[in-house]
Amino acid sequence: MQRAFRAWPVAAALLAISACGGKPAAETAAEAAAPEEKSVNVLNWSDYIGDTTVADFEQKTGIKVTYDVFDSTEVL
Repeated sequence: MQRAFRAWPVAAALLAISACGGKPAAETAAEAAAPEEKSVNVLNWSDYIGDTTVADFEQKTGIKVTYDVFDSTEVL
């Protein structure tokens, strides 16, 4: 009988903790450690690189390229 008497506070504490909602700390830490998507912005004059250069770079490195071309230095 005394053993059952000691177990109820532990059971009540576990029930109260489980009812508290929110994300477990392990999930929050895993989200914080998730790698950020890598990207690079390139501003260039037209016809300065090959047609497949950007696609080849993205495929080999996994880095997303935002490539914009301009017709003059003033516009750039």
